[in-house]
Amino acid sequence: MLAADSALVGEGDQTVNTLWLAGADLAALQVTPEPATGAYQTWPGARLFRVNAIAREATATLQKGDPTTVRLVPFADAGATGKYYKVWLPLNKP
Repeated sequence: MLAADSALVGEGDQTVNTLWLAGADLAALQVTPEPATGAYQTWPGARLFRVNAIAREATATLQKGDPTTVRLVPFADAGATGKYYKVWLPLNKP
């Protein structure tokens, strides 16, 4: 299970509560593994997973519906920095 951790959400003022996942299938998400860093590097092969997301609401840096990305972590590492995390993110509802 992967989780969205507030410490990794992305650019500017995004939060785990202002994002939709881009879709339910792997093609829409474009899951891209990358090496984990900092507190998330809990073992030599640790990975984060970048996925496509969409802004659920306007923020200072995004308009509602703008595409963006979010990095997800394995659930065991969620909250490693003491930040809020979610294991459920809503899907985009165009």
